[in-house]
Amino acid sequence: MPLDFDQILKDCIAAAKKELGAGWNDAAPFAEQKFKQYLEDMADLNKLRADGTIDEDEFKYRADLHKSSMQSVLLAVKGIGLIAAQNIINAVLGIVGKAIGAVLIGV
Repeated sequence: MPLDFDQILKDCIAAAKKELGAGWNDAAPFAEQKFKQYLEDMADLNKLRADGTIDEDEFKYRADLHKSSMQSVLLAVKGIGLIAAQNIINAVLGIVGKAIGAVLIGV
């Protein structure tokens, strides 16, 4: 089962909109691109891990780098505080992780 990138991106955007409310309009141009990039990067990292190109430690290190990048982008948007940014990141991590996990186990 291939990843439905469009649906996953929509789910990430919906979670961010819910967290930010009216502030979403300021974050949208930056957040949408970063969510898309994060999803693509995590799919690539999971492929590398699955085929043995990188080990679990390398995967975790690189995943943390991508997470930090997403956090930096969100925190750079005026009006998004640390707690809101972290709530959005947690939601995106959950959505992307669940989607990729489902593909990996064939659900």
